Order: sequence, then C-alpha cells, then structure tokens
Amino acid sequence: MLTGKESIIRRCIDSWYTDIMTPLSRWKMEKDDEEKIWLVLVNELVKIQGNQDMEALLKVILTDTEQLIIGKRLLALIMVNQEFTDVQIAKRLHLTRETVKRLKLRFRHEDDLRKPVKAIVRQMEQSDILKSLLKKLLSYAIPALGGRAPRN
Repeated sequence: MLTGKESIIRRCIDSWYTDIMTPLSRWKMEKDDEEKIWLVLVNELVKIQGNQDMEALLKVILTDTEQLIIGKRLLALIMVNQEFTDVQIAKRLHLTRETVKRLKLRFRHEDDLRKPVKAIVRQMEQSDILKSLLKKLLSYAIPALGGRAPRN
C-alpha cells in the first residue's frame, strides 16, 4: 500500500510518463511487473536524504528534456495554487493550455480528496529559488504582454 507522499509521486510520474515521456519499448510489460518497478522506484526515492544524491540520480535516469518538463510542471502547480489563469501559466512556462488544464484538474481533484498535494505545493512555494524564478517570470511577462520583451 502506498503512503500519501508515495501515491502523489506515483500519480505525477504516471501522468508525466503517459503524457510526454518517451516509451522505453513498444512492448508492454505486465501490469503487475510495472507496479513492482514503480514501488521499487518510490521506495528508493523516499530513502534518498541529500539533494546532491537526488540530483545525481535524476540526472542519470531523466534526460535533460524530461528534467525540464517535470520542473515546469512543478512550477505550474505552484502557479495553479497561486490562482494564475491557465493562459498566464501556459505563456509564462511555454506549456500548452491543455497541459495546464489537465494539471489544474488533477491538482484540484487531489485537493478534493484531502490528499497532501496542496500542502506539498505550499512547502515548495517556500523555496528561495522558486520565489526568485517566479519573480523573474512575472517581470518578463508583464512587458511581454504589451509586445516588448525585456532585455537581459
């Protein structure tokens, strides 16, 4: 049985994999084997204590594109929680509105089920790195709406 945190990680990775990740093979595994692989992944990720260890592992198992996609989706969840519109999120993160809409629906569904997703997102919002990134995105987006992109 998956804990709340493991269940959230599972659903996030499942949706990322089915929406955008390149399949490993055109031959499907048995569902039971897929579940066992998932449980091993979640159990091992939960055990990792240091940021450097987690970063090293993720750089090996995820391509640069997959890392970026996951990061953008996490940032999108934060923006959903801060009540940005789908259009604002899509434009600022260069995501499709459909992707944002699906993330928002899953986020709200999890919240309705009293799952800890919203608490985890609130915790992520406290990150200084994310705060500065959001500030930068907002400072770019406001002039860009008027047709002028700020110079770096």
